[in-house]
Amino acid sequence: ARGQGTLPFAPLDSRPTKLQAYRTAGAAWQEWMFGIGGNKPVKDWAPAEYRDQKSTYCRRLPLWELMAKLVNSGLAPAHVISKIEEHYGPVKSIKHVADRIKQDVKNGTLPSSLTIAIQR
Repeated sequence: ARGQGTLPFAPLDSRPTKLQAYRTAGAAWQEWMFGIGGNKPVKDWAPAEYRDQKSTYCRRLPLWELMAKLVNSGLAPAHVISKIEEHYGPVKSIKHVADRIKQDVKNGTLPSSLTIAIQR
């Protein structure tokens, strides 16, 4: 009979929920590109969808944008994650790393390992 022996399919939730708490650049990339916990990828959120979490979204955006630029330049996501973690050290919080990236971009002090691919 139809449906016997199969589990119900649970599609990705097309609505964003709460931005997740995590401490790795790899998890940041996962949340941005693919979503975490069945949630919609953050890169696909419309402004109305992140309105309730605008502060957190805006704080993380410099990290997500840098990672996306580096990956779009041809670097593998794992390499980008490694370079970010290598330069910014042990992650206390993603907010801390994103704040440092924002400051480095503003001051023109991003390390060459994070800028060479963007300048190609």
